[in-house]
Amino acid sequence: MLPGLTTYNKFNGNDVTRVWTYTFDIITDDGSDLRFYIIDAVGTITAVVANYSIDVSNSQVTYPTVASGIDPVATGITFMVIRIEDLTQDVDLVNHGSLDAEVIESEFDKLTAIAQQLQSQIDDGFSVSGTGPTGGSGTSGISGISGVSGESNVSGWSGVSGTSGISGVDGSSGFSGIDGSSGVSGVSGASLVSGWSGTSGVSGTSGVSGESNVSGWSGVSGVSGWSGRSGASGKDGVSGISGISGDTPGSSGVSGTSGISGVNGNSLVVPFNNTYLSASGWVSINHALSSQYNCVQVYDNNDKQIIPDEIVCTDADNTDIDLASYGSGFSGTWNAVIKY
Repeated sequence: MLPGLTTYNKFNGNDVTRVWTYTFDIITDDGSDLRFYIIDAVGTITAVVANYSIDVSNSQVTYPTVASGIDPVATGITFMVIRIEDLTQDVDLVNHGSLDAEVIESEFDKLTAIAQQLQSQIDDGFSVSGTGPTGGSGTSGISGISGVSGESNVSGWSGVSGTSGISGVDGSSGFSGIDGSSGVSGVSGASLVSGWSGTSGVSGTSGVSGESNVSGWSGVSGVSGWSGRSGASGKDGVSGISGISGDTPGSSGVSGTSGISGVNGNSLVVPFNNTYLSASGWVSINHALSSQYNCVQVYDNNDKQIIPDEIVCTDADNTDIDLASYGSGFSGTWNAVIKY
């Protein structure tokens, strides 16, 4: 974390001091994000690229070292220590891969450090690149906004003596904004069609009355077909096909066969305890759903959903769940829900 806003220290030479203690946090473990400069009495800035040593554990810089044979910084001369971060982002998070909190925090720290670095350049007018000062001969400080250059955003603040500081990233034409058409379109709600209602059986025809005035047998009306079960919201579920009603007048209609319900949105709840854990902390589940890629959720003995270390869809009938990091806190009965 970066609790402070300071990004640099300036020290006045006195013909004696060689060890300088900086008061801000750095991002690297070896001090490679520190830069050093000498500023003479008229404001000329010179980068220091040799004859120094860094003690990160004590937040100290030695310059010049005794071994260099150079005299200590003279009175009237300023020695400057500044934190400069490269304007890059090297973290590559992989979908369904591990998520290391320290890696994410380190990147947040770097982004914060860059923001502080840019704000310091704007406030103080001292602009340096990742390898050395970009100016230093003048004292004009911030020369003001150079005006909007056409449509390409405001150009950067000019640095010391008119040298442009990061050139406002020159607007980089601004981020163009994600093309609205590139968003993933919502899944159409119309993709799951409910089963069709079965057609009712044909009503039996009443018997023809005999000559003896005895009425014929009244035909029994056909039983209406069973309505097909609606296709479940499962993947690729086929909506139920409606049963066909009986078709023989006067006899009971044969009830329609219930439609196939697209595996009816199959789901499986598997209870387990720590006796199911392998030596390495894995739980293997044979769900026999004949589908390799399923939705898997895990709930602990307090009915709280937890995030496993890893889930592997081993094959169409088996799923392996890594709970190694929960080993010491594993108690009672847990449940895995597998949905197709």
